[in-house]
Amino acid sequence: MAYDLFVGDSPKHKNENQFVGNIEYEEHPAVLKLLKRKDHFFLNRLANIYEDQCFGQQELHEAQDLLHEMMLVKDLSKAEKMMVYKLIAFISYGLKVGMPLYGIAD
Repeated sequence: MAYDLFVGDSPKHKNENQFVGNIEYEEHPAVLKLLKRKDHFFLNRLANIYEDQCFGQQELHEAQDLLHEMMLVKDLSKAEKMMVYKLIAFISYGLKVGMPLYGIAD
C-alpha cells in the first residue's frame, strides 16, 4: 500500500493530476518518527495514510518551512532524512506550479 501524492485541480480527477510521488507503507514509520520530533499539522495529516488529504498553497509554505528546519537536525536517522528530502521535493513542486498537493490513500 502506498500513499500517492498528486498536484492538480481536484483529487476527484486522479488521472488528470500530475503524479509527484508516493510514500510507501514501509516508509511510513519515518513520518511517525518525524511527527514525534515535531507536532505539526502537515506531519499529523500525513501520518494518517488511510485518509485523503489536500494541502493548499499556504499550508505548503508552512510545511516547507518546517521541513527546512528539520533538515538541520543533526540526529535524524537515514530514513528520517530521506523522508524530509522526499517531502520537500513534493512540496516544492506544488509551490512551483501553484497548485494544491493531494495525498490519496491507495
